[in-house]
Amino acid sequence: MIHSLTGNNFNCYAFNRSIDSLLYHLTSEQRFNDGYNLLILYYIINPRDEVSKIVDLNSIITQESLELIAADIHRIEASKPIPWEKFLYLLKTYIKNDSNSSIKSRLELSLQKLLTEIQGVTKNVAEN
Repeated sequence: MIHSLTGNNFNCYAFNRSIDSLLYHLTSEQRFNDGYNLLILYYIINPRDEVSKIVDLNSIITQESLELIAADIHRIEASKPIPWEKFLYLLKTYIKNDSNSSIKSRLELSLQKLLTEIQGVTKNVAEN
């Protein structure tokens, strides 16, 4: 069952460059913390220069080992905010450059839905 995945399973997905289905599931279930951490783990294992400009992956690696990062994915508190700008950037970068499955179009739709929801919230906040 996908909800009982351990950190090692996330690590396996990221290592094998096959996170599309899992990433789609996490974003469609609004498990954004897990989606963000999966993308971080993916780019630690599969570095990309444009990602390192936004997220300092070296500081993450020196602070904790990959095993600890993977194990912590399920222990993140729901109240802990994720850096939305970085999450959206990582998601866009992954879809554009690294997604290569039949799920890519679903990921694009999830991203578009998420962007629309964020714009709606931003608009409501600005009006109040």
